[in-house]
Amino acid sequence: MKQIFSLAAVALCSVALFSACETDNDSNPTLVTPSTFVVNTPEFTNQTVVLGETENVTLTWNQPVFTDLGAPIGANGTSGIKYFVQVSDGDHFNKSYAAAVAEAGEEGTPAGYDFVQLDDAFTSTTAGVSCAAVNRALNQLKAATDAPWTEDTAIPVTTTYVRVKAVISDAAGREFASAISNTVTFTTQPSWVDLNKGGAAAYMWVPGNGNGWNHGVCPVLVSENNDGIYVGYAYMDGEFKFTMVPEWGEERNNASFASASDCISLGDQGGGNISYTGEASMCYIVVDDNTKTLSVTPCTWGVVGNFNGWSVAAGEIVAMTYNTDAHCLQATVNFDGDAEWKFARDNSWDVNFGGALDALVQDGPNFATGAGAHTIQLFIERANDGFSAKVD
Repeated sequence: MKQIFSLAAVALCSVALFSACETDNDSNPTLVTPSTFVVNTPEFTNQTVVLGETENVTLTWNQPVFTDLGAPIGANGTSGIKYFVQVSDGDHFNKSYAAAVAEAGEEGTPAGYDFVQLDDAFTSTTAGVSCAAVNRALNQLKAATDAPWTEDTAIPVTTTYVRVKAVISDAAGREFASAISNTVTFTTQPSWVDLNKGGAAAYMWVPGNGNGWNHGVCPVLVSENNDGIYVGYAYMDGEFKFTMVPEWGEERNNASFASASDCISLGDQGGGNISYTGEASMCYIVVDDNTKTLSVTPCTWGVVGNFNGWSVAAGEIVAMTYNTDAHCLQATVNFDGDAEWKFARDNSWDVNFGGALDALVQDGPNFATGAGAHTIQLFIERANDGFSAKVD
């Protein structure tokens, strides 16, 4: 087990923390180097943690004892012990990313670092460590190499090394004593993140009545900027919840939100299901996990093209209905001849999809389909797979 302790800080600490009347000197505690500071082997050490689909992993450790009498550290104006998790992609912790940033200055590029200290400070010996933060740290570490990850990189499963730093600071936040734990490892599946964006989880799942409460087929919202704001589409039919992982766990239920749009009932906010009170419909959803607000807006979709004079007006556009078996919007359209067409939302051109059938994009090129009756399906609920369509 590696331990680091600032001996110079001990002298300062002894005066600042435990000064007392001369008559009490014999009973005053003395700072010592902690004899043990051990992070326990994680329960998930034999599993692969998919960082983009898991919110937190739990780490535990013993509380290091910094005094010979075991006296509380949080005394005489100190802030007590705070714990910081440090991450590396190898068994080396020589220079932190923060130190490299400081050395590089505002105009320089950080270099030479081999570990990242996560921002969250913990005050207990059990911590839910953000997987998004771990994922971001691994991306930062890779960015310092000759082969940084990109959006197109097939990122392999990675052994991630973690240790904890215990820090004693004064009331102003100035560090004057610290200790370092042992290192533990676990297996992760990282994903690429844009380091110019935030570090929140990328996806949010929406199990509910509309999809049989089945994570395998339920809608998935996306946070494009990893900033805690999730958007996407879901067929709403009564009660539902959100989860931060594709299984039961890390829920966002009716107690998770401070406010919601008109067609949503949060009920007594006791941690139960959320209720959609409108008619069953495809809906556009915005979840702000930062402000704890939820917006659900029913919407309509249709097929429009040269076959109907490119009219998106109600009654002229071919309306799509939801296929509960295929989990898609669907319509049957009879083209008299070769057709060009697109998808449009809410009888407007404001939101319209074209492009390739397996990769729909806003304002994309028209689709081209031959004459005849065709069943057209629109798949927009699983944002992690992108928007796509199928024509039979």
